[in-house]
Amino acid sequence: MIDYYSLRFQIEFNFRDAKLMEKYRCQNPEYSVLDLKSHYRGLKYIHEILKILPQKPEPIVIQQIIERLSSIAAIHNTQANLNSG
Repeated sequence: MIDYYSLRFQIEFNFRDAKLMEKYRCQNPEYSVLDLKSHYRGLKYIHEILKILPQKPEPIVIQQIIERLSSIAAIHNTQANLNSG
């Protein structure tokens, strides 16, 4: 019974990941699973850093930071990310 539920759980995650990949591939057809992992890992790091700052930056600054840092380790960076700084 445990094996059944663990397989079902894995299948549900695969479908969820496929839906996320479809969303990102519309923006950049070369986007890979590693790019997706990089994006979300970058978001996690940014949110953790923002928690320890004494003063929270303006939302526009946060958005600029997210756009810049969430794709740092991406394999298939978009041209906009490469030229933004």
